[in-house]
Amino acid sequence: MQSIWGQLEMQLQHSIPDVGKHFRSGALESTIQWVEEWLPVALPEEVKAFYRIHDGQSEDSCIVDGWSFFSFICKYKTDKGVKKMQPELSPVPRVFTLTQEWKRRFALIPLLYSPWSLIAVGLVVLTCWTRFGPLIAVLLGMGLYVVYLLLSYFLIYLITKTIRHSITPEGITFCSLMYCIFTPWSNIKRVGRSQLGMYHPQALLLEQPAVKGKVRKRNQLGKATIERRRWLTNEKYAPDDALPLLFTVPANWQESDLGLAIKLYAPQIGDRNEQ
Repeated sequence: MQSIWGQLEMQLQHSIPDVGKHFRSGALESTIQWVEEWLPVALPEEVKAFYRIHDGQSEDSCIVDGWSFFSFICKYKTDKGVKKMQPELSPVPRVFTLTQEWKRRFALIPLLYSPWSLIAVGLVVLTCWTRFGPLIAVLLGMGLYVVYLLLSYFLIYLITKTIRHSITPEGITFCSLMYCIFTPWSNIKRVGRSQLGMYHPQALLLEQPAVKGKVRKRNQLGKATIERRRWLTNEKYAPDDALPLLFTVPANWQESDLGLAIKLYAPQIGDRNEQ
């Protein structure tokens, strides 16, 4: 397969060099394995070898109709008589929660603020030292520090348990303590940067901003919808024109299960990504 691609690329370089420039890099092995599990079928080795070298092309090219590996799979299913992806055949509904990396980050937050809490505890101990004696003062200080940790981790639990991405054949939803936003797959324009409070993560940028409403499971009727908490006054913590790719995916989100699902359901984003 490598020699076949080499001959093709050499011929294109001499005859129509502009076409050869649009070849994508090879499909990830994790992508191929994920698709085989999803179909479920063992793909021919020739097909896998073909896409390991080049994962199709950008939309303006003409070799293999510009198909990426995912669009090839969708074409395969159409040829088999499946005109659109059915919920029972796809890996959905799926819910993605905090990654291990983000769990560790949140777990470190109380410890990062420990010096300030220890200073406060020290002042309490010094105040009580002469009045109640050293033993009572030390026990009181230790108790206050334990209470601080328990309250901190309880607050973190309340914040993190609401964070999730969920996907269905209709669209994708992101929820946090501050808001929930849903968009149908067809409303996703491209991947770019968006503001989410103190973060500027990569996000799915929307063609049409989400309208205010109730985000209910599988009941959005094809419209992008955003539901902000009543107490949220600063809208930079809940943008209506982007769905953040944060907390539930690694830094290289394209290689995660969620990233693979986005490529499957929103192939229109293609190479139109902004780093």
